[in-house]
Amino acid sequence: MAKIRVYELAEELNVDSSRVLAMLSEIGEVVRSAASTLEPETAKIVRDRFRRRLPADNQPAEPTRRLPPSSRRMDPVTVIPHQAHPYRAPRMVAVKDLAPLERLIAQSRDEPSRIPEHRVELIRSLAHAWAAQWFTDKEAAPWLALRVPPADARQFCQAGITPGMLKLPCRMPGRALCGGRLTYLTAFLRRDVSITEIRDELARTGHLSLTQQQER
Repeated sequence: MAKIRVYELAEELNVDSSRVLAMLSEIGEVVRSAASTLEPETAKIVRDRFRRRLPADNQPAEPTRRLPPSSRRMDPVTVIPHQAHPYRAPRMVAVKDLAPLERLIAQSRDEPSRIPEHRVELIRSLAHAWAAQWFTDKEAAPWLALRVPPADARQFCQAGITPGMLKLPCRMPGRALCGGRLTYLTAFLRRDVSITEIRDELARTGHLSLTQQQER
């Protein structure tokens, strides 16, 4: 599933972008503006939370009953003070108690030792995305360290490209910067090159053999 920008998600939900930004802040996701992109898993959590709140948010207000002048003079107005709901602190979960893949994702995101339940919900959705690509915690670890999304990591594996290969200098014509200091990983995350282009360049430079590609 493709990434989506904050303002696009707001249009989909028929709400203002500021409400989506507030929701992202509430679940611990820090984004810079309405033009920022969101991972599919994060967008799903925002959709689910807004849909749970829609019945209350969209409920029409009860019309104000206007009394005739004579009734207003005779009947006193009773003011009922607003009763605020007491604040309930979110239940905290220890990261060490999570499943291995979930714990690995929490550590890669620099989560503290104890996190609130809504953060656990996000981490579990990310773990599900990695599991859907048939990654175990040990297989996902090096890709998580490189901040590569699970679907892209699977395509790299299918092409025979290892995490170590992505750290090699990218010297592709017209794409290398500062004497070749740009790595394949940086170029890919910047969307300057595709996985196919990286595979072909690694094969051309001898870092990826035909046998390695066929084994995949």
